[in-house]
Amino acid sequence: MCHLILMMPLLGIGLFYVLPMAWALPLYGVVLVVSAILYGLIYRAHRQPVASGKESMLGREVVAVGGFEIQGWVRYQNVLWKVRSQEPLAAGDRATIVGMHGMTLLVQRARSGESGVKSCGCQTTCSCQEKRMAHVVPAGLEHREETS
Repeated sequence: MCHLILMMPLLGIGLFYVLPMAWALPLYGVVLVVSAILYGLIYRAHRQPVASGKESMLGREVVAVGGFEIQGWVRYQNVLWKVRSQEPLAAGDRATIVGMHGMTLLVQRARSGESGVKSCGCQTTCSCQEKRMAHVVPAGLEHREETS
């Protein structure tokens, strides 16, 4: 499907074979304008940051769920992940994802001032659906409190 969209100007040349020039030329102009708009949208879509997969996780911040020496658990986007770290982390410590080995995240302690994640500061009810645990909201996203 994508290749047909990209070939619209070439396919539009066929208009000149089946229609008189007075009709084919304006229709071909429409094809060119639509193609240019679609090319712009396709170009913009390809320049978007990665939104899924391990590439989107690299450099993001996680919160340690419990204290551990080398291996333990962290919370990333409301999901518990098994992690391995070069240095011990205590419960609540922030760490940055630097890689993955299978389904295990490789993390290092976050440096102060380099936060990719901010605390949402919820009171009692929160759209994050987190109860009794600290949670985080990715920087740049708005956090909305639920209203009862």
